[in-house]
Amino acid sequence: SQFGSSTYGLIHCCYELYGPRKSEELLSVLGRLFVVYLQNATHTCGMDDLILVPEAETERRKLLDNSGPKGFAATAKFLDLDLSKTGDVITREHLQSELKTQILKAKMDGGDDSLAQGLDATMSNAMSQVSSSVIGECLPKGQLKA
Repeated sequence: SQFGSSTYGLIHCCYELYGPRKSEELLSVLGRLFVVYLQNATHTCGMDDLILVPEAETERRKLLDNSGPKGFAATAKFLDLDLSKTGDVITREHLQSELKTQILKAKMDGGDDSLAQGLDATMSNAMSQVSSSVIGECLPKGQLKA
């Protein structure tokens, strides 16, 4: 908090004593200093940290492949389509068509993004367990570089 725009912090005092030009230089120098520190003293994540061992990749793929029905059900619920009605089969194409219709209707009614935001929130909520399972399975034991 002493390095940012806080009252009576280091930058504020430098600004008051030496003016905007010197405080700008100080901020630049501190920024470079902190970047070097972060690069040398903390955790980094490179592309090789993202490679999984084959067993973890297989398990990740299986978890994701089995998550389709959850996404389907969440989208249907968001669109107020009742999947529990006997004899009422909702196909993927029907669900996509209904979603497109709702999006076009929302655009025609004013064009706000509340429909997309609502669908995103519904899907995030429905898929959070899948995401947690994938993370639990793959990190850190499934990484090639552990």
